[in-house]
Amino acid sequence: MTPDTIRIKAAGIVRARFNRGEPADSIAGAYGVSRRVVSRWASGEGLPSRTVAGRIVAMSGTGHKSRVSP
Repeated sequence: MTPDTIRIKAAGIVRARFNRGEPADSIAGAYGVSRRVVSRWASGEGLPSRTVAGRIVAMSGTGHKSRVSP
């Protein structure tokens, strides 16, 4: 996966969690980011950084490993 693909996939994971009704505070705490950033990702206003995106994808349990370096 390319870094941009990982960032897009990570934003989709966050958006799915948000759309299922999980609070932004909970999502933010899981990934070590602010609630405001989660809201931006969920609304499509931005994408996670490469570092955070790799962590989100790795934590999602999809089996994909990120090759993104900080």
